[in-house]
Amino acid sequence: MHNVVYSISWLSGTVPDEKKGDTMKHLLKTMLLLLVAAGMLFAFTACDSSGGDDDEEDDFDRDFWAQTYSGRWYTVRSDLLATGTYCKVYAQQTAYITTAQAERVAAEFDDKIFNQITTNFGEHGDVDEDGKVTLLLLDIEDGYDPDVGGGFVAGYFDSTHMLRKTSNSKSNECDMIFIDVNPVEVESEEFYTTIAHEFQHLINYSRTYMVDGREQDIWINEGLSSGAEYVYSGEVSQDRVTWFNNDSLGTIAQGNNFFVWYGYWEGTNPNTVLDNYATVSLFFQWLRIHASNGTEIYKEILASEDRDVDAVTAAAENQIDSAFSDWGYLLQTWYLANFRCRPDGFYGYEGEIDTDPVRLTKQGGDLYEFEAGEGIISALGNTPGDRGSFTPNTADSGTHIQYTGFNYAEDAVATGTTLNNEFVLVLNTNTDNTPFAYEKGFIANVVTAPGSNPVALNMQARIVANKKPLPRKFPVGFHPGYGGAGETPEQRLLKNKAGFAPAATIQGKKDWR
Repeated sequence: MHNVVYSISWLSGTVPDEKKGDTMKHLLKTMLLLLVAAGMLFAFTACDSSGGDDDEEDDFDRDFWAQTYSGRWYTVRSDLLATGTYCKVYAQQTAYITTAQAERVAAEFDDKIFNQITTNFGEHGDVDEDGKVTLLLLDIEDGYDPDVGGGFVAGYFDSTHMLRKTSNSKSNECDMIFIDVNPVEVESEEFYTTIAHEFQHLINYSRTYMVDGREQDIWINEGLSSGAEYVYSGEVSQDRVTWFNNDSLGTIAQGNNFFVWYGYWEGTNPNTVLDNYATVSLFFQWLRIHASNGTEIYKEILASEDRDVDAVTAAAENQIDSAFSDWGYLLQTWYLANFRCRPDGFYGYEGEIDTDPVRLTKQGGDLYEFEAGEGIISALGNTPGDRGSFTPNTADSGTHIQYTGFNYAEDAVATGTTLNNEFVLVLNTNTDNTPFAYEKGFIANVVTAPGSNPVALNMQARIVANKKPLPRKFPVGFHPGYGGAGETPEQRLLKNKAGFAPAATIQGKKDWR
């Protein structure tokens, strides 16, 4: 830390001999008054700050602008604790991070994270031209209460700080990421995977918006960051797999996934945004597992001039199979991979991930509204494993609604006016993921006998049967600017701690009945 030293320069001049005694007394009084005044000025300036919660600390290296989960700006008084080859590690003074901890963080970033992430995603923009990424370790103001639990922000990248202050007065004018230290533990696996996750966001912005003013779709950006976590750790996030399998809110079975990130479900219940993180993680792991170039498929997606689904289908066509140039076929294959979870082939994860999603049988009505990318799997037989017959109303279905019949143990899929299979997937294959744009589809309207298996229950009974304990704490993303004038679902989730509970009252889209 820096010590503040005040120096006083005196004006030179000649003092008459006969006045020296009185003059010396006068000078001594003047010096004393000046020293007192200087001390008062020091005390005043040390307490005066541009904001924040750390004003009680006198010595510091830098004040950084940061945002609370609600979007309020505040300053973080911090110390530079370690400087590595590729990073500078600052810590919020009230976070009480030790120099030894910061030095180990710098070493991990230099020796592992930096090379791994840049190799698989690309170089980042060095806006302050110091050759280093600024890592700020702080207690992000996300409203997290250990007695209540719920969501918290594990870290974030804010593109504001890639700008000059002349463009945005809140810019820190450096390439930086913010890493939480409460409840995230410094040097934990979660801590380091968060750095990898956010570093990808920084690189992503550098290689998209800073190049041509166009950002990637948020689902691709988040999918690549989930891939960055794997690149660093070599492990799949089991928390996200568990969230997918449990489907505690009952909305994944009703079609909710990553493709429309801020759509109907997130507007209805902000907690459903957690479905997006779970499903996009699985989808990008599926891409990696089946790509001939492994994790390098991520770099190919990011390097594309396309910023939407075309970047993904082009990479899948090049590195997995030419048939996956078609988004509908790629998405259909992924849906069936989650359902079948084969140990080899495209209908599974090569044994790396075990998925066990719960299906549903639609009862008492058959009309449903699908946003782009949404799909629902229903049983056609009276009991799981039995075949049934289903003739969808294709004439009144949306342009992009696709009906696919299939059996659990067979690779073949069926299309046509009448499906005679065990299950049917109803999927909106539209590549335009504009929110709140619906297409009508028809779910298999099969009346089944009640049973303990959720597949034989109506939607409300399925939610009750499948209800699982919710996690005590869970990280959510923070996307400054995406909410425009309003709040993002992540912000509403963080604010509404008491509202996090299984959505037993969610019945589906407008025409679910």
